[in-house]
Amino acid sequence: MDTNLDVLGIIKRAKQALNLKRDSELAEYLGVSRATVTNWGARNSIDFKLLL
Repeated sequence: MDTNLDVLGIIKRAKQALNLKRDSELAEYLGVSRATVTNWGARNSIDFKLLL
């Protein structure tokens, strides 16, 4: 795993691309809990398959 990922930046860009304001909106769009999106940022790890 690449430890140089900017997961918070990726989440921010995903929200911008989908015209969403909150992590909860992104979570709903992806069909996951808001805690899942929050954990991605905290752990600097993301489920790319789900995001793509």
